[in-house]
Amino acid sequence: MKGKIRKNLDIAFFYLKQLYTHLLFAVAITGFFIIVGYSAVFIEPELSRTLFDEFVSSLNLVEGMSSFDLFLKIFSNNSLAIFIAIVGGFLFGILPVYVLVANGLVIGIFLNLFLIELSPLVFLVGIMPHGVIEIPVLLLASAVGLLAGQRSLKWLIWGRKFDFIKALKDALLVFAILLIPLLVASFIESFITPWLLSLVV
Repeated sequence: MKGKIRKNLDIAFFYLKQLYTHLLFAVAITGFFIIVGYSAVFIEPELSRTLFDEFVSSLNLVEGMSSFDLFLKIFSNNSLAIFIAIVGGFLFGILPVYVLVANGLVIGIFLNLFLIELSPLVFLVGIMPHGVIEIPVLLLASAVGLLAGQRSLKWLIWGRKFDFIKALKDALLVFAILLIPLLVASFIESFITPWLLSLVV
């Protein structure tokens, strides 16, 4: 049993070592759209305000939930996001790019609005404790999806050999490993972040 776990971990980490350029690309896309989202608040203030109001409304919806129910909701949503980023990459890299663009825009918009409507301290306390885990996990998942997309495109355009089943198994193995830090991030966001926010809001 231990040997099988060790073998799977070795496969997953070997897979991750191939992601250097894809991870840089994921960081570049996210960073660029964070800037776009941050700037969009000044260009389209009404749209940005609407998004912020919807965010506040979503907080009201979960206000009555227990911390454990909130944990399950956050973990399931985040797990679905990285699953889409990884497995969706086999559709020629389209879905991980979409995930990166969408998350970059949202981070940029809310970064701006948090600073305007609330304070830098609220942003740091409300976002950073779980974000320092969640964002790298999303970037890694998207990089896995981008690698799958690159291999799919090479197969489609140039007829390069592509073992889809093996690639999918390796990608799902990485997905399973990334669930561990996501569990930690979801725990922090649901149990610790509300307490921290109560100290500063």
